[in-house]
This record gives sequence, C-alpha cells and structure tokens, in this order.
Amino acid sequence: MNNISENAFCSGCGVCSAVCPKNCISTEENARGELRAKVNPDICVSCGKCKSVCPSFNGVVPDNRNETVYLGVAPDFEKNGSSGGVATYFINALLESKTVDFAVLVQPQNDSDELFSYTICKTKDDLKKCQGSAYYPVTLEKVLRDMNSIDGTFAVIGVPCFINALKNLKALSDVWDKKIKFLIGIVCGHTPNKHLVDCLAYKSGHNRADITSCRFRIKDTGRPAWDYGVRLSFSDGEQFSSFGSDDFGFLFWRRLFIGDCCLNCSDVFAENADITFMDAWLPEYKEKPEGASLIVCRNEELKSLLSPLVEDGSLKETKSEDIHTAQEKLVAYKQNAGKHGKDKKLAEEIQKVFSLNKGKKDIVERLRRVVYKQNLKRKNPLLWLLVETKDRLKR
Repeated sequence: MNNISENAFCSGCGVCSAVCPKNCISTEENARGELRAKVNPDICVSCGKCKSVCPSFNGVVPDNRNETVYLGVAPDFEKNGSSGGVATYFINALLESKTVDFAVLVQPQNDSDELFSYTICKTKDDLKKCQGSAYYPVTLEKVLRDMNSIDGTFAVIGVPCFINALKNLKALSDVWDKKIKFLIGIVCGHTPNKHLVDCLAYKSGHNRADITSCRFRIKDTGRPAWDYGVRLSFSDGEQFSSFGSDDFGFLFWRRLFIGDCCLNCSDVFAENADITFMDAWLPEYKEKPEGASLIVCRNEELKSLLSPLVEDGSLKETKSEDIHTAQEKLVAYKQNAGKHGKDKKLAEEIQKVFSLNKGKKDIVERLRRVVYKQNLKRKNPLLWLLVETKDRLKR
C-alpha cells in the first residue's frame, strides 16, 4: 500500500483503511493539501486486502449493462442543487420508497480542519443539507466504520475512483455487498487539493483556520449556469465569493491543484455506478442560471424512481450522444490519462510558488504569472527568457 501513497496514485478514498484487519492504515493530509493513505509498517502484516480494494492497484472492468439516458430538472430541489437537483430528488426517492434505509453523501461542515465530510442521511431534511458540490478532498474512512456498525442497506454517492473502490469492496465481502445496495456516481473532472481554498482565503486576508463555512456551486441569477462560484465565511463575520469567470475559475478549471491520481484517471462517467449524474453542458442549458442534469441509469430497478419526473415533463429520455456532447472537453482530456506531462509539471511549479507565498493576499496573482510564463515559454521562448530574467532579478 505504501507504493500507492509514495507514487501519489492514491485518491484518499479511505476504503483500504476500512478493510485493514490490523487498523494500520489512516487517511491523512500531506504537504500538498491532499488526503493520502498512510501505513504503519510496524503493524502491517501484508495481508493484501488494501490492494484488493484500491482502484489504482485493482482496476475494475465495468459490467455490460443497458444504459438509459435522461435530461432535465427536479423542480422541488432545483434551486439549491448543483445542476438541476435531480440527484437529490433521486436519493430522496430511494429513502422515501424504502428502497434503501440510508444514503451516504458529502455534507459541508463548520470545521476548518474538515470543511466537508461524508455523512449518513435518513430524511429529506438531511439530504437538503448536502445539496451542492464539494470540490475538496474527502474520505470514506470514517463513514464506512459508522456504516459497519449499523444494520440496514445503503446507497453511496461518489466520484469515479471512490465508486471503483466501493465496487472492489463489494466484490471482496458478501457483508458489504449486501450492505451497499446501490452506487451513485458523479462525473468528475478532478478533485483539487485543499490549497485551492487556501488561496482564496489568503486573498481575502484570512487563513484556512478562520473558515467557518465553505459552499461550492453557489448560483447568481445574473450569471449563466457554467459561471458558478464558491463562498467562504469566516469567524470574523466576513464573507468572500469568487466565480468561474474570476479567480475560482482560474484556479479550478486550469487544474492548478490537481493530483497525480486525477492525471491518471480515465473514468469520466463512473462506469461502475448503478446510476450517474452530471451537468448538462449543452447549448440550450449551459447559459441558463438554473442549469440541468444528465443522468445515465444502468439499473432497471432504479428507473421507476425517476418516472414521476418523466411523467410531469421535468425529465425526458434522450440519446446517449448527449452525455458525450455535454462532457466533450472532459472526455477528450481523460482519453489522454497518464500523458498530461505539462499539467503535472505546472502543478509542481504551482505547489512551489504556493509554499513560498502562503498567507499573502496577492498569491493568486503570483500563480497567474506562473501560468502566463508557462504559456509564454511555449509561444515565444525569447520573450519568456527576458520576463524570467526580470523576475529573478526582483527576488
């Protein structure tokens, strides 16, 4: 297991920790602001269970299942949902129909050490607390231990690597196979490390320790769906917001704080999930403030839970090509998994500049200059040399 952590292919899912018979694996934050598995070699007996569930060691081949694709919104959950509210509607339907006893989702926390964490939901009110996205490292480690002590069935939502780890867990253990009834996937471009939020906190004149609340995917009715943002609240009562067309978008969409695990991931649509939700980045929806959802359902039993939305016209079946159109750029990026040398090099340079400028209000501007110079070096090496020389003389 140490090989995964040392080579940075670990995603911090925490499933290895849950299956370790010696409790010698923990999930901890490293210097890059990532959650990574850490093994105590003095206790480890090399049983191999951790490797059997790790998606980096043990890739999962997707089942051949029929897929039905839907497009639309869930009116009751649309306002506070990331992209149409259908995922929250669906999970609520799972609970209300008693198809599962519990749902496991990520919830914002008022704790600067852990701004988001997995939690177990039982009611509609529980689910509403979890609406929105979490572009922030989380782990399943603790919630899996909680689930293990509870009788009942669960639906668990997660990004592709987490879904693959849980699929491995179900294959390893009949107990977990029965306990985790459904896997709900979320399309994921990458999960940035914690330093993205740190940068925004620094720009506002604060530190991570000052943060009392972090909310991603905040909407502004005057902005299109793609121009979503993040809002930080601080212990002194101040708030700071940034949107996709500003610093947040620069830091997030340029993948400045991406990890090696994401650079090597090729799973766009959480292929091993029973159902997958994503943004409908289609021309007719991406400019509307409210957004919309695309859903890929791979389980016949789950289709009936979406039927009410289909019947009232909020949701409609659509062609499978729509999901590839909506995620065209992401599909193209992940087709080159493991070949993103430039992004890896940029992320390493960003980490160096971040480490040297912690706490400075102009840190985002310093990172913008790193990106500017990288592009300049590729387009005009001579001009880059002049700019680089000038910067070095200033140091």
